[in-house]
Amino acid sequence: KNEVNKDNNSLWLEMFGYRFTDTNEENNIQENDTKILLIDKKKRISFTKSYNKLSIIRMNNIIHAIRTEKQASLVYLQRLQTFFDANKDYLSKIKERESHRKNQLNQNLSQLIIQQEVIHLYHNNLNQSRAILHKLIQIISYRQKKIMNEIYHYIYPIDNNNQNEYYIANIKLPQADDKIYQSTLFREHDHEIAAAVGYCSHLILIISQLIQLPLRFPIDYYGTSVIKIYDYSLEMNEYPLYPTSNLSAFRYGFYLLNRNIGQIMCHCRIADRNTDIRNTLENLKELIEQYFTNSTNNNKHYQNDLSLCVSFI
Repeated sequence: KNEVNKDNNSLWLEMFGYRFTDTNEENNIQENDTKILLIDKKKRISFTKSYNKLSIIRMNNIIHAIRTEKQASLVYLQRLQTFFDANKDYLSKIKERESHRKNQLNQNLSQLIIQQEVIHLYHNNLNQSRAILHKLIQIISYRQKKIMNEIYHYIYPIDNNNQNEYYIANIKLPQADDKIYQSTLFREHDHEIAAAVGYCSHLILIISQLIQLPLRFPIDYYGTSVIKIYDYSLEMNEYPLYPTSNLSAFRYGFYLLNRNIGQIMCHCRIADRNTDIRNTLENLKELIEQYFTNSTNNNKHYQNDLSLCVSFI
């Protein structure tokens, strides 16, 4: 409680209601009473308080938490180091294996790039071959149609007169429903009818071979008058294409021949629902003129391409 006079440069520490100083005469701080507070009020105003009790407790807690976390971090670090040391060989093997796989993949990539270039070269060659093949098909088709056109004009010409009667190679062939096939006059013209039917059969065979179309009813033709046609769906499958004593067999064979003409017209997209298959020479004339003659006139430029394509090959 003794008053201690110190100058303003003295260091005072106030804590928990006590004041401390570095004097040798005073080892502890006097308790603040009302008189001292009144006397030193002016001096205490100039003092700056540093920490209170709660602040120091909080700092101690923070320091303790930091030390705890640091120790825990060291423990985790030691565990990781121990795990790494224990698996160091395994990790090195994995690294070596992945390096080997990477090198192998790079080699495979190089090989695939080379193969891709080869495939690209093959693809270009294939496109060129496809273009040549397409051109050859067009030229061959043009040549076939030209041959058929020459056969139509010079070997088996088909004409008609004002009475709508059709002739093949200047031989008249009545339609399938003509009454001549049911009268006695049929026997007088059987040689002409046999020749006309034979010409039609030969012409149908040539057309089917040019367009590579198998006939639904095969024709047995050897250049003689004995021409036969077959219907394998029936037990009796052989029918003549020349007049015989069995008139019904000839008429059915003639019907099968007209069916073959209708098959070729449907294949060449010439026939429609209004096409009458009984009109033998009329249908043949329409087929040849629309599919062979007209298309040949529209594709004359392929004739010049033939020599160029052959010289290229």
